[in-house]
Amino acid sequence: MSLANAFASIKQTSVTDQVALQLAEYAGYHNDTSINPWKDLKSFMSIHAKWLQQNSIGNLTYETLKTQQSHYPKVLILQATDGSTNHAIAVVGNMIFDCNEKSALPLSQENLDWCVGADPMVKFVRVVVGIHFCEHKKKKDPIIKRLL
Repeated sequence: MSLANAFASIKQTSVTDQVALQLAEYAGYHNDTSINPWKDLKSFMSIHAKWLQQNSIGNLTYETLKTQQSHYPKVLILQATDGSTNHAIAVVGNMIFDCNEKSALPLSQENLDWCVGADPMVKFVRVVVGIHFCEHKKKKDPIIKRLL
């Protein structure tokens, strides 16, 4: 659902709206039934957002996230100081989209700490793995870049 909200935040076009709607429907069905949600998400995006390239990313700190901001969405699995890696968020630019929040949060260490758990002793350590969705470099008229 975080990625659906991230796509919905991108300036409104029929393409980004359609991906957001399809992702929301997909998340509602697959969150409780999927055996491998990461693989399923990659397959879903390959079908419904063929115009996006999926770049694997990982081992990112807060500092790296802050300096490598992008107007293209990223889905990230976070690791906490307790070793847990059971939560994913989406990031677009300097905004965090977390399905547990009603609205986007500014990208900050404090908000990443909140995303990994409500326990004040548990803190965000790093992004274990993620996918950065970008338009193909050879595309002549990028859909998202044209909106900026």
